[in-house]
This record gives sequence, structure tokens and C-alpha cells, in this order.
Amino acid sequence: MVIPSFLSSMRLACLLLCAVPAWFALGMLLAADPERSDALRQLNTLTLGQWPQALAGQPWVAIWLVCLLGLLAMLLLNTALCCNRSMSRVWQRRQWRHKQLMLLPIHLLTVAVFLCHGADLMLFHDPHRFTLQAGQSHQHNGRSITLTELHFAGDLDALKQLASEHRTRRSLEQYDPRRNHVEARLEMGTHHTSGTIRVMQPLRLGSDYLMLLDFEHQANGPTAKLLLIHAPLAPLFFLLYGGLFATLVIHAIILRLPRFSQQRLPRGEPHHG
Repeated sequence: MVIPSFLSSMRLACLLLCAVPAWFALGMLLAADPERSDALRQLNTLTLGQWPQALAGQPWVAIWLVCLLGLLAMLLLNTALCCNRSMSRVWQRRQWRHKQLMLLPIHLLTVAVFLCHGADLMLFHDPHRFTLQAGQSHQHNGRSITLTELHFAGDLDALKQLASEHRTRRSLEQYDPRRNHVEARLEMGTHHTSGTIRVMQPLRLGSDYLMLLDFEHQANGPTAKLLLIHAPLAPLFFLLYGGLFATLVIHAIILRLPRFSQQRLPRGEPHHG
């Protein structure tokens, strides 16, 4: 059949691998607009069922997101079909040393990564954003967060002026995240932990991660903007991505071996996957 053959082809895979980064680049251009940037940031703090409401007033962002999900779904389908088609040939001919067999772990790990991202989005995506000042506490879904200390080494007046500017566009002279941090305590039932939180250095308790997003100016002093996420699949992601990278390296080394580099498919048989 023509359609399954195209869906499992390497040509489609290459097109999708080029299209996905290009589409992400387009998303970065959309994020340059403040309103669209706010809509994209809201997706990180809302559950999947709340996304349509958040994007109701931003049709271009909604179209970009739907197309992105479509491209990723096509890439997942292409990977699965390519794996099935390539391995079926190897199985039929009992060519257990064929170099296509070496692609099996890569394909399986890629499919597993896509499926885990989908499961994380559908089942566990429930981020909670809030703000605290030093000494304040916050309760959410059986978790208790207390901000014991807040260290902001900067000019509060400058922070007030930068409130409308996204932190990724600030220079180090305007705002240096390495010099600013908070001390927090995270409790869940009888379990608890405490420590220092910096930007990109969260506090972890089990599958919960407490992250520092930014600081904002208030009349009575600086306030920390925090994000609490539940990510039970995070260790699995590290394992899958590490395994995928290792299999790619091993595959590249194996292909340089003479007995594999000299293998060829039978004449007239197209190469897929």
C-alpha cells in the first residue's frame, strides 16, 4: 500500500525531523509578542483540560500548538511503522546480524520517550504556581510549602521596572539569578525536606519539585514566584534519554565495523527506517 509505505519511510522521518525544530523556532517568534508569550507560559501552569480556555483568545497560538502536536504524533507513528517494517524483514530472513537489527533499540526507546511524554501530559501534568514572601506558607493538595528566607541581592527599584520584561531578556547587569535564592521547606504528610532553591535548582521531595521562577516587586518587599510540579516519571525520562544516547553511540561504532559496513540490502529493495 502506498500510504503505509510513505508513513514508514526515511524520507518522511527526515522531513519531520526538520519540520519540528522549524516549528519550535516559529513558536519562539510567536513568544516575542507579550500577549502570546503570556498565553504560552500559562500552559505550564494549567492542566491539559484547561488549555482550550486559556487559548480561546489566542487563535494563532492554538493553531501552532495543534500543528506541533500533529507533527509529533506523525513522528511517533513514523518511528513505530519504520521499526515494524524493518524488523519484519530481518525476522523473515533470520538475518540476526543485519545492521537494521541494531536500529531496534533506538526505535523502541524513541517510541517509549514519546509515550512517556504523552502519559506525563495526560496523567500527571498539574503544575501549581504561587507567590510567597519570607515567613509565609502555602498549602496545595496535601503539600505544605514554607518560605523561611528570601535573599534578593539587587535593586528593588530596578526589579519593579523589570516586572513587565521576561527574565530571559534581561542582562546579568539587570538581574543575576546566581546571586538570588530562597530557603524553603516542603512537607507532605510525615515526609519533609528543606534547602536552598535557585533558578534551575529546584527542591525535591519524592516526585514533587519546588522551583523558583522569578522575583517580583511588592510594596512591602520582594516576593518569590514559585512553581510546584508533580513529576513521577522524571527518573524514567533520564533513563530513557540516557539509553537512547548510548544506543546511538553504540550504533555509530558498530556501523564502522567491517562486517556491518559492507552489508547491503538485496537489489531493488528500498531502505526504510
